[in-house]
Amino acid sequence: MKILVLMLLLFIPTSVAFFDQPPLNCTNVLAFIKVLVPAENRHILLAQWRTFLNSRLKNNIITMEQYDARKDEILEAKRIIIDLENKGYKGNEIISITYLRCSV
Repeated sequence: MKILVLMLLLFIPTSVAFFDQPPLNCTNVLAFIKVLVPAENRHILLAQWRTFLNSRLKNNIITMEQYDARKDEILEAKRIIIDLENKGYKGNEIISITYLRCSV
């Protein structure tokens, strides 16, 4: 059984190539999670990030691809946090679980 799981993990990167979107940068998602988890009001922080990204895009500091990548990473971090909180995890447990998930 363990061998089957290892074989599956070996072929995941090649199976991801069939999708149009590249895999999200786990390092950036983890960084966003580390900031979002202890935040008192995530919605305000997310709105500030959105405003920051929009202003950088309008001023041609970043490209549309960079904007989309950061937006996707932030949304992925938010989704991971919500999923883990719904399962009963809190605070540093969420960061630890995400760190383990990213290191695999």
